[in-house]
Parts: sequence; C-alpha cells; structure tokens
Amino acid sequence: MSRIIWVVTPIVGGDFRADESLGSLGSPGTEIRQVHVERGPASIESEFDAALAAPWVVARAIEAQTAGAHAVVIDCMDDPGLEAAREAVSIPVLGPCQTTMHVAGLLGHRFSVVTTQARAVPGFENRAAWYGVRDRLASVRWVDIPVLDLAKDGDGLAARLAQESAAAVTRDGAHVVILGCTGMLGLAGALLIFYLGTASVGTVVDIGVAVQIIIAAVLGGRRTILGAALGAIFLIVAGEYLRPIGELSNFVVSALALAVLLFVPDGFLGYLMRRRRGGER
Repeated sequence: MSRIIWVVTPIVGGDFRADESLGSLGSPGTEIRQVHVERGPASIESEFDAALAAPWVVARAIEAQTAGAHAVVIDCMDDPGLEAAREAVSIPVLGPCQTTMHVAGLLGHRFSVVTTQARAVPGFENRAAWYGVRDRLASVRWVDIPVLDLAKDGDGLAARLAQESAAAVTRDGAHVVILGCTGMLGLAGALLIFYLGTASVGTVVDIGVAVQIIIAAVLGGRRTILGAALGAIFLIVAGEYLRPIGELSNFVVSALALAVLLFVPDGFLGYLMRRRRGGER
C-alpha cells in the first residue's frame, strides 16, 4: 500500500516553486502530493503573513485526512497553523522549522539558521524558544533576498548562502546550518558536499568554493535537491579525471557549465525528467 504525504504550500500563486520539484523527495511506496492553500498571502515573511495562512493550512490538513493521506508537511519554515492543524486531524502534521531544529540538535551541539531577510530573525528566535531549543541556537543570519525572488536569483542565492553558512560556523560557533526557507530547496545538497570537511571553526571559504557551488547547481539542476547533489558529485569526479591537464580543467568545467546554462537551463536532472515525461506520453 502506497503511503501518501500531502505537502501544503501555504501561499497562493504558482511562482514559488515548480510542483514537480518535490517528486525527487519521494521513495518507492511513498507518494508526494503538493497542494496550495485556497486563500492566503502571496508569500510568508512575517508573523502577520503566517496568521493569514494558518486557517487555510488547517483546512488543507482536514482535506488531506479525508482524502486518505497518511501525513501532512507544511511547506514553510514559519510553521503556520502547525498546532491548530495537529488538533484538527489525527494524522501526523510536521512543521519544517520544528523538525529541522530538533534534527539539528541531534547532529551537533549548536545550530544556526540562514533565512531570507532580517525581519524573519525574531520569528526564528521565538520558535526556537517555543520548541525548547533556544539555548542551542547559535545565530540567525539572512541572505537579504525576498522569498518570491529566491528562484529568480539562483546564482546570487547560492553565493550568499555559502558566505553566511561559513560565517555561521566560523564566527557564531554553529555545528549545523539550517536553510531557513523551503524556497531554498535544492541548494542544501551542493552546500553539504562542498562544506563537508571544509567548513569548521577557523575555516575561511574563498570565492572558489562559492563558484563551485553555483556551477554544481547549474549542472545538476537548480530546483531540486537531487540535481544539486548530482552536479556536485559530477564536479568532484570531473576534477579527478581532469587533474592531469592542470589549470586547463577549470576552463573545461566552466565551458561545460556555460553550455548547460545556454542549452539545458534546467540542468542534467531537468533534461532527464523532461525526456521521461515525453516518453510517457
């Protein structure tokens, strides 16, 4: 029997993320369904926005249980309507902020959040206190990019995330970094692979690492976790094979990234997904 998980995106409009980008999060026997709220804000960047979205999140949670879903995930790091939805249904309802903060507490002693804008900082500090992990929160940093502009500035976002994530580790003493907006989906894989073994206390990440992160996201696919991870793995393997040609390897990789950006803007994974959809037709 297939397990069905509803991902409730608590904003109206379809510019936040391509619906198919969540497909890679599924697994055999698990079906991911993304649904938007019927009414609500265009984006959530304040407590007021979260309050507007909360009733419609609860309504979708009730609808999910009625439709036979096994769990609901709220697609926003503000966790709008989380407690109310849990009261309204008997199936599990997960808020990504609460979930990631507790997982981060298992992975390291202190964690930081890198979010969108400065006005989101008090909300994360308050939620850390509500969830019982305020003493584990090292800092809340931001990239100064509004939620609805995240997808429009993918390269700039990756560079800013790299910079602020490194600062959270080297300056604030964080052992784990949480990406503070679900609109940043797809960039964690690239950041993880390049920081695993390089981001530690005393490490300064130079511009070369930021460029590698951007190229990895471009090659694999900027809108999915799997795509960014595949791009990063490709860069690592390509670096080993191209090592004999020295500095010329940087030119080869950069030329390949430019070609992908021009002719396959969705990256390798996006191209494969389009081919698969075309074959199914």
